[in-house]
Amino acid sequence: MSEGMLAIATGHVAILSLAFIIYMVVRARRISAEKRLDALVQISRITGDAVGSEEIRHALGADVDLQRLSRWGTVLAVFAIGPIAVGLFSDMPWLLQGGLVIEMLGWGMIIGGKMYPGDQCVTDSA
Repeated sequence: MSEGMLAIATGHVAILSLAFIIYMVVRARRISAEKRLDALVQISRITGDAVGSEEIRHALGADVDLQRLSRWGTVLAVFAIGPIAVGLFSDMPWLLQGGLVIEMLGWGMIIGGKMYPGDQCVTDSA
C-alpha cells in the first residue's frame, strides 16, 4: 500500500469511526427509551390505569424517527468518499465504480428522505 492510499484510508477510518459513535449513541438512546416505556407498561398493568396505556401509546409515537432515511443516506455518501478517493489515485477502476454507486445510492436516500419525510402515525393495535 502506498503512502497516499494510507493517508486516504486513515482519514476514511476517522470519518467512519465518528459515524459509528453517532450510531451507537442513537441506539443507546432508543434502548433506554424502550426500557422506560416497558417500565411504564408494568406500572400501568399494576395500577390498572387505562389512561396510562394512552400515554404510553403517545410516547411511542413521539419516538418515531422521520429523518432516518436521510441520516442513513448521509452515512452512505460519506462512506463512499474513501473508495472513490482510492479508486481515483490507484489502478483499481472497479473500486471507483463501486464508490460512485454507493455515493449515488446515498444521495438518492438523502433526496428521498427530504422529499418524503414520512407521515408515520401510531395506530391502535386492538
